[in-house]
Amino acid sequence: MGRAFGGIEKEHISLDLARLRFIAVPQADSPERILALVAAHAEREPSTEELAERLQVTVRQVQYYRQAALVLGLLTQSATGWALTDAGRTLAEAPAELARERLAERILAHPLVAMARRRAQRARRSEAQAALVADLLSACTCLSPSTAHRRAETLLRWLHWAESETGGTEPAGTTLWRGAGAEVDSGYQNGPCVCC
Repeated sequence: MGRAFGGIEKEHISLDLARLRFIAVPQADSPERILALVAAHAEREPSTEELAERLQVTVRQVQYYRQAALVLGLLTQSATGWALTDAGRTLAEAPAELARERLAERILAHPLVAMARRRAQRARRSEAQAALVADLLSACTCLSPSTAHRRAETLLRWLHWAESETGGTEPAGTTLWRGAGAEVDSGYQNGPCVCC
């Protein structure tokens, strides 16, 4: 955790870097699968194997999608298993089009996605965008450079999906950060770094 901070202090929003360091960086590429996972948990808590079959992913990838739903504040984990949060239940009960829109807004409001968006706007080519976002992640998380690059690609996939769902507009009335030392929006789950 003694990694030097570089470049992030130039972002437009004042960030509490110690807090940011502990926001889990997602590694589940498909928002569509996040929606399917949330829908599956609305029925009952499915087994990991059932989810793998339903999502058409490996058992290991099911954990990535659960983590993504946790990071987005849609699932919670307890000693007894996984359950939908109020936001997750609202998403699961919404008609498909509205659920996609709400997930897109939630993704765009996530602090790391918002930072990735600002960083990616500095480049036109997707390779350059991924490199810029990976540099940001390497500077403010415990991720190795190669893992940061893979996670940057995930954040950019989420960003492009969410922008296509919302027409590229910012979520209305969303406060991502409230200044230095502020808490992140309580709809997002933060905890010990799960990336290393």
